[in-house]
Amino acid sequence: MSLYTGRQSENEWAKQRKKDLITKKHKNKQHHGNLQKYQFNYEQLRDEMVGRNGLYATVNWSKLARDVALKNSKGKPPANGGQVSAVLLPC
Repeated sequence: MSLYTGRQSENEWAKQRKKDLITKKHKNKQHHGNLQKYQFNYEQLRDEMVGRNGLYATVNWSKLARDVALKNSKGKPPANGGQVSAVLLPC
């Protein structure tokens, strides 16, 4: 038994995965919970991003999560605060 897969089978797998995502057979994994349950300082987050030169110009998402006091439903900072803050920004 070999765990090695050739480039051709990898390409086939990638094509099938893309097709499954389009047909909604699979869905992308979310790395956050319900966004409505997170507490943070929205004004500070908005001001922080308005002050940046370009869109997503070298953003340290973990530091940003700490700066805007991101908290989960239990009142604690989430371990994946950087991922959550990256998702919260477009909202």
